[in-house]
Amino acid sequence: MIHYSTASLDEENSNIKKLQATKVEIAMNQPNQSAYNMIVRRIHEPCGAMSLNPNDVQLCAVSKIKSVEAIKVVYDQGCRIFGESYVQEALPKIAQLPSDISWHFIGHLQSNKAKLIAGKFELIHCVDSLNLLTEIDKRSAAIGVVQNILIEIKLDPSPTKHGVEFADMPQLVEKANEMSNVRLNGLMGLPPFNPEPEASRSYFKLMKQAFESLPANNQRVLSMGMSNDFEIAIEEGSNLVRVGTAIFGLRDVNS
Repeated sequence: MIHYSTASLDEENSNIKKLQATKVEIAMNQPNQSAYNMIVRRIHEPCGAMSLNPNDVQLCAVSKIKSVEAIKVVYDQGCRIFGESYVQEALPKIAQLPSDISWHFIGHLQSNKAKLIAGKFELIHCVDSLNLLTEIDKRSAAIGVVQNILIEIKLDPSPTKHGVEFADMPQLVEKANEMSNVRLNGLMGLPPFNPEPEASRSYFKLMKQAFESLPANNQRVLSMGMSNDFEIAIEEGSNLVRVGTAIFGLRDVNS
C-alpha cells in the first residue's frame, strides 16, 4: 500500500482549485471522458499564439497510481505516451496494455532499480547522478539496447526533491555523451509547486537557458510543465509536458 503525505495531498487539492476555472471535470477514480482532448486543445492555444506546430509538443499522461482500466480510457481518446513513477507498479501495466504505448519513467529512480527498467521505457526523465547514469548504461549494454534519458535539474531547494544542480550539469552531460548505451536527449525540471502558474516562469526560463547550452545532439527534449503550469512551460520552450491530475483526477490516497 502506498501512502502520501498530507503536504502532497494539499498541493494536489490546491492544484485542482486552480484547474476548476478551465471547466475540467475531476473524477476521483476514473478520468473524465473528454479531459485528455481538452488538455490537447489547451496545448494548441499557446502553440498557436507562438506560431509553433502543436505536434512538436508531446503530452505525457501521468498514470502513476492509476488502474489499467483508467489508462485504457485515456488511451482510447488517443493518448500514446504515459508516465510512471514506481517500477513495481509500472511493469505489470506495461505487460497488460497495448504495445504501441510509449512509456516514460518520470519518478525518482534508485540505482538498484536500473536493471528493472532498462529497455522497458522509451525515455527515463530522472537521471540525477553519475552513479545512476553509469548503472543505466551498464544494464542497457547487458541487454543490447541504447536507453534514452533526460538529466533532471534540481529546481526545488527542498531536501526531499531530486536533481542535479545547474553547476554540476555540464560534467554529467559530458559523461553521458561518453557512454555507448545511453542517449542523452535533454533535460527535465520540476519547479516548486505554486498555485499561481506564473510563478513557474522564471524556473522555466532557467531550464531553457540550460537546455540551449547543451551540445546540439542533446537538444531533443525539454520536459517541463505539469497540470498547473504547462501552458507557461510551453511559452518558455517546453516540448514535453507531464499532465496527470487534469486528465485522471486526484490520486486516491487509499490506492
